[in-house]
Amino acid sequence: MNGRSSRAGAFWEKLPDLVKALAALVGAIAALAGVVVPLWQAGVFDGGNGKEPAKLDPSLISATATSTLESDPEAQLHYFARNTLDNNRKTAWNSDGSAEGESVIYEFERSVRIARIRVVNGYAKSDEAFKWNARIREVEIITDDGAAPREFVDSDQLQTIEVDSGKTSRLEIRIESVYPGTRYRDTALTEIEFWISP
Repeated sequence: MNGRSSRAGAFWEKLPDLVKALAALVGAIAALAGVVVPLWQAGVFDGGNGKEPAKLDPSLISATATSTLESDPEAQLHYFARNTLDNNRKTAWNSDGSAEGESVIYEFERSVRIARIRVVNGYAKSDEAFKWNARIREVEIITDDGAAPREFVDSDQLQTIEVDSGKTSRLEIRIESVYPGTRYRDTALTEIEFWISP
């Protein structure tokens, strides 16, 4: 057998390993990108040291709030709590006035274990909107498993808040204090993601 044939044979022998390596790479990229998985299939990404949380499909979550700024239909501006689930930085939930003592409440189709949430604080559609509106600071995270204090960073970048709840059918963010806005008393929250454990 000549050298060329030998090299070709070695390539075909290694092809299954190359395919496996490529599949592993695609899986890792998907995990880093935050691939959404349906609740009935929300297993895990295999992260080397065991099982990693998976992002909960937002279509399986309902959102309400105890205070919501009135919509402006002419300007096509709406401030519903469900805006925090739409993966759109141009929309947000806004409270009607101060949000201290108010809550944003999320309910799930079935009980899940929340490992962490990831949020975009404030009204992140522009630098001006972020500064003008108040942002969430101290909160109480309330689930069926209990309550725990947490603090949000004053940033329009995605941030991670560890939760590590037991099984729960809901998660409430009760706002205890805010970072004041320069123009409005309204408090905003742009996005939230729920990452669940198996």
